[in-house]
Amino acid sequence: MRNLILFLCVLLVFILIFLSIHELYPLEGDDGRYLVVAQSLSLGKGFTLINAPLEPPDTRVMPFYTVLLGGLIKIFGVNFFLFRVVSAFLVSLAALFLFLTYKKLDFDIKIGIFSLVLFFTNVYTVYSGWQILTEPIFIFLSALSIYLMHLYLEKKKPGFFWVVFVSSACFLCRYVGIFLIIPFAIILAWKRDFKKAVIISGVPFILFCLWNMRTFLVSSGPFFYSGTYFEELLHKGDYISNKAGWINIFELLRRSVYYFVVYLLDVVPDYIIYPLKFLAPYSLLWPIKLVSGFALSTVTLIGFIYCLLRKNILICLYFLFYLAIIFIPAYGVRYLVVVGFLVYLFLALGLVKIIKNKKVVSFVLGIFLFLNLWGDLKENLFYKNAPELESYKRALLWAKDNLPDDALVIAKKSFSAWWLAKRKTLDYPENSELGVYLGKGSYLVMDSRDILSRRERDVFLRSFVYGHKNYFKEIYVAPDGLTKIFKYEPEA
Repeated sequence: MRNLILFLCVLLVFILIFLSIHELYPLEGDDGRYLVVAQSLSLGKGFTLINAPLEPPDTRVMPFYTVLLGGLIKIFGVNFFLFRVVSAFLVSLAALFLFLTYKKLDFDIKIGIFSLVLFFTNVYTVYSGWQILTEPIFIFLSALSIYLMHLYLEKKKPGFFWVVFVSSACFLCRYVGIFLIIPFAIILAWKRDFKKAVIISGVPFILFCLWNMRTFLVSSGPFFYSGTYFEELLHKGDYISNKAGWINIFELLRRSVYYFVVYLLDVVPDYIIYPLKFLAPYSLLWPIKLVSGFALSTVTLIGFIYCLLRKNILICLYFLFYLAIIFIPAYGVRYLVVVGFLVYLFLALGLVKIIKNKKVVSFVLGIFLFLNLWGDLKENLFYKNAPELESYKRALLWAKDNLPDDALVIAKKSFSAWWLAKRKTLDYPENSELGVYLGKGSYLVMDSRDILSRRERDVFLRSFVYGHKNYFKEIYVAPDGLTKIFKYEPEA
């Protein structure tokens, strides 16, 4: 009977995420890149950007998920819906392994279950749970790694090999997987199993070096170029070319402290209390979010300390090391989602320690659950693409039917543009040198500034286009006027 209930709970997680799947154009960005490189792998071209002119080698995607995606394309063809169902299935399985892990830890399993319910109904978890991105598989692999490690420490099967394999796969999906491997090695060393500690840290490190050696050989970037975390660590800002300049170690520390505060007072409340995301910065209601963030972060810290004192060392070390994300030159809920199950666990444990009365705790957690479900209904289950996205999609489909086969299309999201327009594509340049990217026969897609986040390259793009109006011929305007396509015709 218990197994049936557990199966039904996992099934409910899958159904919730499955019902949230919808057509998403343009692709978010990273998902488009993974699909392009996976398609390249399925064609036998290796890790290559087949969307771009000259098809250069890719130096950004992580290998494990890309290879898996390439295998799916090889077997089933390009099927966005299928790939999203696979993501939903993996996240659902994570619920199973997290529950089995929590049963082994020293706290009330009812609190653990309630925290999992909150995590798997969270607006951002549900939204991320079907994406063609590394988040779903990372959540699954990290949950499985933690469970397998606990089995190994209890001297149970399947054995150490699978701990190493799954944790290494986790690391090769997202580099933040290192924050899981380090606690594994520390615990093994603490138990004087130094050989296994070296193995579990050494195998991922060797794979990391081999992968980055490949990246170094095919690119002009530094050795630690693969992935954004290392190469962009000292950039002045996220998504800005290194031509914008670099920061020194003191500026890095100052930025990290600032991001730490932002996570506590802005990102955490957005993640846990859905309506707070609508409070505009520095508005009259903005202090509500700041106070909520401070309160939620404090309660979570209390829960973390309680969990640590109960000697649940592994998950506490993982969470502690994961705080190093403040050094990444960007912040946001996306970085919090993959460790959100621990945020909710510590939050629930903290509430139990502070309030004592379990009925009151259940009421508070019930409010969080209600807000989650409200957010799911609004953001996920009844989602519709914004007019800007639909306009962008129509423009690129027009390009597919009307532009020459050898046309070069420059767009904000070159990977989604490639899937839609079926032409070679390039991203908007991230500096003022747009002219370098444009050649005879190039086409430029200018979308609404509201389609995606406003970044510096938008300013460069518009200043160049409107500063050289005689170079650009307007060949398409969307009926809603939100998207335009220009043909670049420089003076002879």
